Amino acid sequence: MAKGRMISISLSTSARRARLNDVAGRLAEFCQAMYPLMVVHADDFGRHPGDPFTVKHVIDPTSRRTLDEFARALTFLDDVGLIHWYDVEGRWFYEIVDFDLHQGGLHKRTKSKFPEFPGSSGKFREIPSEQNRTEQNPSPTPPRGRGSRRRSATTDAEADHIRRSQEVKRLVMEEGLTIADASRRLGYT
Repeated sequence: MAKGRMISISLSTSARRARLNDVAGRLAEFCQAMYPLMVVHADDFGRHPGDPFTVKHVIDPTSRRTLDEFARALTFLDDVGLIHWYDVEGRWFYEIVDFDLHQGGLHKRTKSKFPEFPGSSGKFREIPSEQNRTEQNPSPTPPRGRGSRRRSATTDAEADHIRRSQEVKRLVMEEGLTIADASRRLGYT
């Protein structure tokens, strides 16, 4: 994992980020402050453990916000398309959307320790190897705009998994349940 990450200047004018004001209410500014911290803590594929406890204690350990507020913020960030917040076998993760489009130096990345977002093709834009880089071509080929990372068609199992994750998130948001309680209520654990 890198010692640091790039935060693109386009973040300040991002429509997705601005949409947080419409959907997150009083948590909008908290979500907007949380997102760059999530980026800098993500692995070389933009992934990180995403349960609210871990997110809080890794990205902002001195925050006075509750775990419920962190869970709601993660839901809002997912709703506006800045992250994918998902569970795999009962463990929660987040993945920064379009992470590789804004990060340089990914040619050294290795396999992620965290599972990819269900429904993802797992194919990121090609990063040239160190051997193919020259003085005349010191950096990777720039991305070709949005959609450089193609998603494969979602399988029935992946679609079901996404639906179940969304049901859990809905109960967390609407009824204030913990992720574990919502999963139990829906019979997923």
